[in-house]
Amino acid sequence: MNEEVLKFVIILLVFSILLNMYQYIQIKRYEVNERSYKVSWQEVMNLKNPISLLLWWLLCSGLVIGIIFGFVVLFLDFP
Repeated sequence: MNEEVLKFVIILLVFSILLNMYQYIQIKRYEVNERSYKVSWQEVMNLKNPISLLLWWLLCSGLVIGIIFGFVVLFLDFP
């Protein structure tokens, strides 16, 4: 019972992190410019800057690797 609850909480945490990243980008799309139109998500993430591009790449690839590793550890039994 406790392991099932833990798995459920971890899955909710991962989805919460992804949803918060999406909402942050959407909010920033309107805050970048003082005008009423929204800018592209690439401009919000500042992908023209190589350092920002590298940091976003590290964050996203680390998140993907962590999710895959987490699901493998949680749902597969190792002898």
